[in-house]
Amino acid sequence: MIAPWQSPAASWSVLVEAPTEEPITLAMGKLLAGLAWPVTDPPDPRDDLMTGWIAAARDKVERDTGLALLTQTRDVYFTTIAAGLVQLPGQALPIQEVISVTPMNSATWVALGAPLPPGAWEIVTEDGVTTLAASALDGIGAAIARLKVGWTDRAALKTAAPMLVHAVGLLTAHFATAGRDAVVTGTIAAKNPIGYDEAIAPYCRVWVP
Repeated sequence: MIAPWQSPAASWSVLVEAPTEEPITLAMGKLLAGLAWPVTDPPDPRDDLMTGWIAAARDKVERDTGLALLTQTRDVYFTTIAAGLVQLPGQALPIQEVISVTPMNSATWVALGAPLPPGAWEIVTEDGVTTLAASALDGIGAAIARLKVGWTDRAALKTAAPMLVHAVGLLTAHFATAGRDAVVTGTIAAKNPIGYDEAIAPYCRVWVP
């Protein structure tokens, strides 16, 4: 059971800098979707479509699992802090670097001073729960932490979490073919392609009230 301050509403993340690469390449996206067109100069307009489907697939996997798949920068807003501890929200894990932590006025979101000095915080993972611990935040109503998150590159993600890469591939093919392979059970069409839910299941966060 988690404490009230650890509920999902206690914090959220906002994208500052998007990833510069995706979990699968353009060529792989076309292959998975069973599509093919030659490389041209200028690029075929369908390349942009496929690139968009890959990015959309990665974003959905991130939202469904609460993980950041590849290097990106996010501002994490905390509105409830207890004993100098704050739990990290969706799309803020895994952490590569804590860039800054700034105490804020929760009503106006105006900084209460300079960011905390380096070394004034640490990332603690216990019983599967990751928190940012900073005793200087004890008694402060809110804070913003700027984090660099995600796996460092495509190869690292594939090594550490191949099922997440697989999930991105399944969704990309699904998007690119406009749901051509939609799953139907009885009279109900599933919203995700076959195998997607199973691929992300080990990574999904479960909140216990």
